[in-house]
Amino acid sequence: MIDTLKQNRIVLLGIGHTNAHVLKQWMMRAPDDAELVCVSDQPIATYSGMLPAVLAGQRSEAAMTIDLVKLCAAASARLIVDDVTGIDQMKQTLHFVDRPPISYDFLSIGIGSRTADIPSEPPHDETCALSIKPMQSFLERLTHRLQLNAVQDPHRDLQVVVIGGGVASIELCLCLPAFIQSVVPNPFRIKLVTASNEPANELSYRGSRFLSGELSRRGVKLITQERVSSISKHSVTLSSGTVIEADIAITATGAAAPSLLRMLPFEKDDRDFLLVDDALRVKGTQNVFAVGDCSSHHDRPVPKSGVYAVRQGPTLWENLKRSLRNQPLSQFKPQTKSLKLINLGDGRALAQRGNLTAAGHWVMNWKHRIDDRFISMYSDPSAQMPANAERSPLAEQCKGCGCKLDSDSLDSAIKSQNPSGTSTFQDSIVIRDDGISQLNATTDFFTAPFTDAYLSGRIAALHSLSDLVASGSKPTSALSTLVLAHGPKRRQQEQFLELSAGMNRELKRFGLQISGGHTIVGPRTEIGLTVVGERPSGSGSGKDGLKVGDRLFLTKPIGSGLLMAAHMQAKCSAHDFQELLTLMLHPIDPYLDLIQNLDLRAVTDITGFGLVGHLLEMLESSGTNAEISLRSIPLMSGVKEILQQGIQSTLAPDNQKKQRHVDVSPELLEHAAYPAIFDPQTCGGFLLGVPDEKVLRLTQLASELNLPSLHEIGRVVDLNTNQQTTSLTLC
Repeated sequence: MIDTLKQNRIVLLGIGHTNAHVLKQWMMRAPDDAELVCVSDQPIATYSGMLPAVLAGQRSEAAMTIDLVKLCAAASARLIVDDVTGIDQMKQTLHFVDRPPISYDFLSIGIGSRTADIPSEPPHDETCALSIKPMQSFLERLTHRLQLNAVQDPHRDLQVVVIGGGVASIELCLCLPAFIQSVVPNPFRIKLVTASNEPANELSYRGSRFLSGELSRRGVKLITQERVSSISKHSVTLSSGTVIEADIAITATGAAAPSLLRMLPFEKDDRDFLLVDDALRVKGTQNVFAVGDCSSHHDRPVPKSGVYAVRQGPTLWENLKRSLRNQPLSQFKPQTKSLKLINLGDGRALAQRGNLTAAGHWVMNWKHRIDDRFISMYSDPSAQMPANAERSPLAEQCKGCGCKLDSDSLDSAIKSQNPSGTSTFQDSIVIRDDGISQLNATTDFFTAPFTDAYLSGRIAALHSLSDLVASGSKPTSALSTLVLAHGPKRRQQEQFLELSAGMNRELKRFGLQISGGHTIVGPRTEIGLTVVGERPSGSGSGKDGLKVGDRLFLTKPIGSGLLMAAHMQAKCSAHDFQELLTLMLHPIDPYLDLIQNLDLRAVTDITGFGLVGHLLEMLESSGTNAEISLRSIPLMSGVKEILQQGIQSTLAPDNQKKQRHVDVSPELLEHAAYPAIFDPQTCGGFLLGVPDEKVLRLTQLASELNLPSLHEIGRVVDLNTNQQTTSLTLC
């Protein structure tokens, strides 16, 4: 499989109901000459229609979640999780808070809406106000508020005020009791404040009266014809001057335009929503679409409802394909009547279409079937990936350090060139020593681990710098070696700029940037760095510095190779993937301070040969053995589950050949950490050999440098009397 940069780029900004349909269709049949980039401020999307059922305890929280990491991996789409700060219409670029801009040929904006603002005093985040949006974090924020109030007095009645009056706020009032009871023991009272004469006035008179009766029967106090004028820390003030006690004031008010829309250089209506034509294109543009709640049709109102957003999906997908072929666009024709299904929270639901109204358990079953069918389209993207019987070894091979040549083959090749039969190759070598300072150099190189060039550049830099940091050298200069994918020149230039920007971001922490290098075009995107560093003569650490009695510390959990292999198969969850990135991208410059200040003499970075392979290198170089507590080895989130699925990196079987040097009891072979210790790591942690007398200072200094917890995993011991080779004992 050859990496190819595409001629056209489609960017989906926000992955709501409409854009999610495009992503799903892309996974099934992507256009030949286009790439897809998905931009979201969260790695998951939430199906709003399922929230009431989750609150009522009828469905799990996971049931309303669309995992964008898995979905994008299955579709071979790039996912960028960051906040967009603006769009340059002339240059056709999106700008971000934390990364370089990206260009688009076609753009679909679907960032939804927010709840309308309500004045507050003091600042909003210090009041009892709790917005239902962003919905991805609503349950977490609600749980935190409930528990915070319960801790103060577990017997006091909690006062919950819901502000709104539409269907969504009524569902909230009816389904909320079950959720509150599942979180805290407190009794509670719920009030609903609406500016209308009746709740849910978007329904028929019969439907509205039915819901009023349900609210009354459930003990929800309905306050009509009142607006909330302000929210404070413990109360809500109404327009009449009435003050209502409130521990939590949930705002489920009408839709307002997200602040980003006001900054975009496109035509808008009087409420700052993007004006679109019948083809869903933003007025005055040829290549920008807007869908869902953030759009406003220029000649007719379309309700801001998920029902209409879902219906827009097929039209948007068709028009994006037609835009690529320069064909006339199709028209979106919203339905004149829509079915509304309202969860009553007690196993029943209310249905309304036009003037027809019905309620009962059968309606709730109907709603569950519709919601379950919708979410099932996105629930297991790995099972829906199109099969490709002609996948090449390159396509199957892991990336990052998982594409490394195995250690046995490497050692054999190196030793065959040396008459003495010994290896002379080192990760970091001294290229100058004038008696005052030493210059050290190292090089590293691998296949880009992710479709995001900027992210891959950051990881490549950190990975390459780790050898120098492990040696106790401060990086002073860097050269890059890049293989760019085949494709249009403008795309190659963009890829080069993104890779370089990512590398320079991490190099900047050491006060340097790429000063030169070499770039070619090839079958896969490859990234390498040659880095030079400096340390005082006679100082520094190496693989041969272990002493009997040294205690072994690991600075990061292991399992990145497993998670990256799972990600290639769209089986790494958004949560686990975000945890992986957090660990891989953790700054390494504080570890240089740690190594230098403690004058550690035995340090290595854990990379492609895994924990066992790199520890054995240290033991062999130092003429020692080690005892390791398998249960003390930390694993990254999700590793156990991935191992249970039989997933492993393509380099892992070669790393497992080192088992011949490992002494392990049969019962430990079943421990989850055992296969993980052979897993190739990309941006892995450091393994530190620390003498007993330096351990206390190690923990103190780690705290001063705000480093994550260090994990003590074992101790260095002497070789057995008759032992010919190094071994590792697991206990």
